[in-house]
Amino acid sequence: MLIDDLHPWQSDIVELVKLAAYHLSKGTAFDNRIAFLLFDVSVESIFKTYLTLPDEITHTSISYHKRKEATQGNFHILVRAVKEAAPSVEDTEILHVQYFHDQRNKLYHQGTGITISQQNATSYGQLVVTMLDKLLSVDLSGMLITRTEVKTEAQQIIDRWQTEIDDFQDVVYQVIENIEPKLLYPSSQRRLKSLSKNEVDSGFSSQEDGYRQFIDEFIENPQIKSWLIELVDPSVSIALASRNLSTMMDWLEDPVYLCLLIIGAFPIPEDDFDTSWLNADEELEIVENIVDHVINIYSSAKTYIGFLDMTVKGKMLPSANLDVVKAMVKAGDEQFELLRAKQDVLSEWLTRKSS
Repeated sequence: MLIDDLHPWQSDIVELVKLAAYHLSKGTAFDNRIAFLLFDVSVESIFKTYLTLPDEITHTSISYHKRKEATQGNFHILVRAVKEAAPSVEDTEILHVQYFHDQRNKLYHQGTGITISQQNATSYGQLVVTMLDKLLSVDLSGMLITRTEVKTEAQQIIDRWQTEIDDFQDVVYQVIENIEPKLLYPSSQRRLKSLSKNEVDSGFSSQEDGYRQFIDEFIENPQIKSWLIELVDPSVSIALASRNLSTMMDWLEDPVYLCLLIIGAFPIPEDDFDTSWLNADEELEIVENIVDHVINIYSSAKTYIGFLDMTVKGKMLPSANLDVVKAMVKAGDEQFELLRAKQDVLSEWLTRKSS
């Protein structure tokens, strides 16, 4: 059963398990103890709830009176009743529950004198999730994923996405090699990054002069050269030119942005490449907000890599947020599918160009 569609007797226990998983995710000795205690409360609640559910739900041959009576006894009586009433619960699972409950008793009575390892807390949690599924039909599998597992899986996705980004960049550079080959010179790449780094330390005039000098030196097509300079021309609007130059400086940290801007302006890929020739009186940043614009798609793809990289480098997200991570990966895959479509357009143009 999906956790968004719970019965009343399921919802409180699910929240309790989530809270335990949240503490477990923090990884401290204190939180391991709290998680362990909460898991123990959870499994006891699962057992009592199961035994007191109507026969129509449990489908057990044990009478309701006998099951109800067991919930009034101690933990071991409770466990024996569950073992008898629920054939799906294995003997080893019952033994493990009893073992962990005994550890809980020591922890409860001896306080801080007993420590709980991350492994034992996780093992108890996994057992609780199994009991929740078998007895109350709530599937929380995947909730108790370890930090290492999160990091490994996320890194695999990052590597896959980065390979796609690299392939896209390679095709972009191949197209630029046919249009403005000087942009690919090592000297021009260094100049681009230098211009971007100087953004904070220099004023508009200095930035504009450096940008104009770069365009004049490394762009050969007169039409493209004029257009790139007009985009930051203060004679139209000083405020607009300043914003456009600031956007350009941000983009120059990654030369692919300038390449994509030029490719979009140059009449090569057909309309399905979805780029725009911006006029001098338009906001340069606007293309990052056009959903099907190649710069928007490329920028979003890089952002998804950055988000996932933060998950790898940071602490494990609380279990309640794992669904958010999964949703982000799904959205990222959709974004990279759009990026591949743009790459296909460029590849087709290169094929026609070489034939």
